[in-house]
Amino acid sequence: MLQQSILKTDGYHVTFDWIFLPEYSLMDAVITFSTVPGLQLITAKSDVTYIRYKDMERLIKYFQDFVAEAMKDSTASTYVFVPSELGFNLQPSGGEIVSSDDGCFSLTFMVNIGRDPGGTYTYVGGESLVDLVELQIFLDSLQEVIDQYQKGKGQDSDS
Repeated sequence: MLQQSILKTDGYHVTFDWIFLPEYSLMDAVITFSTVPGLQLITAKSDVTYIRYKDMERLIKYFQDFVAEAMKDSTASTYVFVPSELGFNLQPSGGEIVSSDDGCFSLTFMVNIGRDPGGTYTYVGGESLVDLVELQIFLDSLQEVIDQYQKGKGQDSDS
């Protein structure tokens, strides 16, 4: 099964093309970072990487916790989120969040595009505002991927 999760910000979109692997506790993915029309065209695509289901669950909670904190403090920031396999990293900060579905914040997103000749990972990305409605659409699509995994495995999410 192939499915997409798309995180849309004002300045860029990040697309996760998922490849469902029910026999494992992970998903293969190709992650594409692309700027929106009207900006200088930048598109960067990862190699096929795998992402553990547990990391996807952590990412959903990470964003939920950040939004809850940012509702109390408009200068809120948090640690950089990096999944176990280093396929991407991201960090939200600040913004104007009125409620869990009304507001926006700044989001830095970097996609791992491979290793340089010296063996160091190289990341490409950007920073832009993301609306909470778009964030929720993205998080719902991640939850759908997790739910499909659980259905395919016939077990609770302990992977």
